[in-house]
Amino acid sequence: MTRTYAIFLFLTSSCLAQTFVSSAGYEDLSGGPHTTVNVVFGGGVAAGNALACYINYGNSGNSSLTLAVTGTGGEAFTQAGTNAEVNATAWSGLYIRSNSAGGTPYTAKFTFSSAGYASYISIVCGQYSSVSPSSAIDQTAQGVNNGATGTYPYNFCTTGAFTTASANEIVILGVSGGPPYAATGFTLRGTSGSNSVAALLDKNVTSIQNGATATVTGAQFINWNCNLATLETSATPAVSVLLRSRTTIY
Repeated sequence: MTRTYAIFLFLTSSCLAQTFVSSAGYEDLSGGPHTTVNVVFGGGVAAGNALACYINYGNSGNSSLTLAVTGTGGEAFTQAGTNAEVNATAWSGLYIRSNSAGGTPYTAKFTFSSAGYASYISIVCGQYSSVSPSSAIDQTAQGVNNGATGTYPYNFCTTGAFTTASANEIVILGVSGGPPYAATGFTLRGTSGSNSVAALLDKNVTSIQNGATATVTGAQFINWNCNLATLETSATPAVSVLLRSRTTIY
C-alpha cells in the first residue's frame, strides 16, 4: 500500500486596523515671522509608519506663499486635498507621509516660500501604524466657519462630503478653532501646544462611508478651519493550508 499526500497552499490577505502611536506639536502665537518651523518626535518614528500633520497659519497677506513639508532625511509629505481658507490671510492644511523611513528623533520640517512668511503657526502631527505604504490617501475634504460668512455661534466646523473607496480606513481630522474639541466617533490624539489652537482627531471605520461629513465642536471662536483625509490600511498575507490525501492499494 502506498499513501500519497498532496498539500495545497492558499494565499489571502487581511486588513490590519490603523493604530495611533504618538503625537507632537508646535505653537507660536507671537506673530512670527517664520520661514521654517520644526516639529520633533522626541521618541522617534518607526520605519514603515505613516505621519499626518495639520497646520494652521497666517500667510502675511501674501496669497502666493507656498509650503513644503519634509521629514528626517528629506522625505516629502503630500498635501491631502487643498487649503481651508477662512479668509485671504488665514490658511490650514493636512499633510501625509506614508511608509516613513523613520528615525529617532524624527523631525517634520515646514518650509515656507521666500515670497513671504508665516505667522501665528499651530501644528499637530500624529504617527500611525498599519497604513498602506503607497497610495495611502483615499478621500479628502475641507471646511470653514467664520464670523464673516459662517454660521453662528461659530463653535464648530463641518467638512465637505466624502465617500471612501474601502471599508477599512482611518479618518484623520485636523481642526483649529476653540478648544475643547469633540467630534462624534472621533478620538482626540493631540494638540499644537498649551493653547490648543490646533488639534488632531481620528476614527477607524469598517464600512464604506457614503456621502459622509465630519463635524467638530468646541468653544466659540471667530475662525474655524478643518481638513480631513481618509487613509487606506495595509494588508498582510495569510496562508491557508489544505491537506488532502490519496491512497493507492497494490
